[in-house]
Formats: sequence, structure tokens, C-alpha cells
Amino acid sequence: MARDLGDAVSDDWRLWVERWVEAGLLSFVQADRIFALETVPGPTVAAGRESPTRAISPSIELIAYFGILLVAVSAYVFISRVWMGMALGWRLVLALGVALVGLAGGRALGRLDGPGARRLAGLAWLFGTGGVSAIVGLGVDRLGRHRPEITAFSVGVAILAISIALWRNRDRPLQFLSFVGGAVIVAISAIVLADGHPSAQVRELFAWSAAILLGLLGVRRLRPTGEVLIVSEIAAIVAAIAISFSDHVWGIVLGLLTTTAATALGLFLQRAPVAVVGALGYFMVIIRVFAVYLRGTVAILGALWIGVALIVIALWRAIRGDHFRDDAPLRLMHLFRHETDVIAPREGSISAPEGRSVR
Repeated sequence: MARDLGDAVSDDWRLWVERWVEAGLLSFVQADRIFALETVPGPTVAAGRESPTRAISPSIELIAYFGILLVAVSAYVFISRVWMGMALGWRLVLALGVALVGLAGGRALGRLDGPGARRLAGLAWLFGTGGVSAIVGLGVDRLGRHRPEITAFSVGVAILAISIALWRNRDRPLQFLSFVGGAVIVAISAIVLADGHPSAQVRELFAWSAAILLGLLGVRRLRPTGEVLIVSEIAAIVAAIAISFSDHVWGIVLGLLTTTAATALGLFLQRAPVAVVGALGYFMVIIRVFAVYLRGTVAILGALWIGVALIVIALWRAIRGDHFRDDAPLRLMHLFRHETDVIAPREGSISAPEGRSVR
């Protein structure tokens, strides 16, 4: 694809590819190949002539990370020594400077091409989000007469609002993670402000349900898909294991269902990190099963032979050549979409020729 249309259109074509995957026109493997091809620095075409692409090389990106790390650590050590004696006005000025530099730097980096520029832009926006939340926290702490629950709620709302504005369901992992962090802070502080005292099991079940809902949305709607799925499955696994301490049966059942589904989903979508996290979570749940139920020698040997049998079956199927078909991700995606769903292309977009379908 020839492209020299700026950051907005660059994000727009990525969204179109993701919509084609949801519609079953492309597989996840094909989409990843398109992303890899289009994010490689190369020549672009504009007004009938070639122009160099402004991209950040890996070496420059690495140097930038080292510089950011040195600046961040040095600033933290220096500010921590003078923070207590610093007036509120100077604290606000410092937080404002961090916010402006982070947000403006992220916007400037976002206009460059290549994955390195996008990663650096996301990091800069993360610092900017921290600066804005610090301004809100300092102001609310003074106005709220040092009530930590009000301050935490206000900071969470600020993080949530800025993260949503920067994330906008695009391929920006750090902004998605800050969105999740802001949502957690808002939820916890809202419970404290409401003087709610739900039991630990209710809180853990709510966390598990919210994580499952986030994962389901990640399969269909939320981006970046890989990071959304990993965050949701980690939260769900931790919540299920926490439930197992108060209710052994429910916690272990939820843990086994969660880890099995996460591993299978990672294999079907051909996303190795998702499958690996699910498998590690399954291992942790199995440890809980042994700690709670399989304490005797006979039970341990029985579990051992079941595991050996599963390994033998897997090896036998592998030797016979029964592998997943290449269109397995598409078959799974059709489970999450109605067959009559129609994605209407916007004006000026690329669509399949009339009367033809892609299978």
C-alpha cells in the first residue's frame, strides 16, 4: 500500500484490516503479515513522487529508552529529596511541565512512521497522563482537606478520561493498560466512598466476571487484541485462585474453565503469548487442586498416569499429522459474529467487487 497520509489515516487503514478480520475476509495470520509489511520503514508515494519515510531505527529507539530511564530515575531521586519542603505551587508547576512535555512529545512522535515511534509515543503519553493525574491529585487533596478516598477517586477519573482520549480503541498498549489501571482505581475508591463492605468472595467474583467480560470484548471489539486478552486472562486467573481459598470447589472450577478457555483461544487465534499465559495459569490451578484435594499417594499417582495418557494421545495425534487447519481462526471468529452481520464500508473506502465474496 502506498501511504503518506499522516497518523490519522495510518491508524484508519489498521482499523479497516481489523474489521476485515472480524468479517471473515482475512485470517489473523494474514492480518499480522499486513501489519508487519506496512510498518516496515520504506519509501512512500505522494503526489506522484517518492519521498523518504520518517521512521525511528531500533538503535535510536534503544538510545531513547536509556535516556528516558536515566532522566526518570534522576528526577525521581532529586524530587523525592525536596518534595516535602516544596510549596504546592511549585509542585503544580512541576506536574504541569511533565504533563505538557509528555503529551506534546507523544503527539510529535505519533506523527512519525514505524512501530518504534508508536512505542515511544505511547511511553511519552503515559508520562503525560501521570503529570495530569498528579495535578488533579494535588488540587483535590487540598480542596478535599486531605481525604485520600476522594483524592484517589479523582485521580482515577483523570487517568481514565485521558487514557480513553488517547487510546480510542487503537493499537496503543500502554494507553489501554493505563485505562485499566484508572478503571480499577475508580472502582475501588467508589466502593470506599459508598461505605460498601462486600465480602471478599463477592469482590473476587466481581473481578473475575469483569475480566471475562473484558476478554470477550477483546475478541470482538477492543484493541490491541493481544494485550487485552492477556490482561483479562491474568486478572481472571488471579481472581479464580483467590476464590479457591474461600470456596475450594467454585474457585478451582472457575480456574480450570478460565485457563482451559484461554489456552484454547490462544491456539485458535494463533497468539502464542495468550496460550502461554493460559497454560501457566492452568499449572497454577493444578497446584491448588493438589494442595486441596490430591494429597494422598493414590490420588497423586492417578493424576500422574492421566497426564502421561494425555501426552501420549497428543504425540500420537501429532505423528498422524492431525494439525489445526489454517482457517481455524476464521471458524472461531464466526462463533462470535452473526452470519447476517453486514459491515457497511464508509464512503471512499476499499470494498470487494459487487457480486463477489471472499471465503
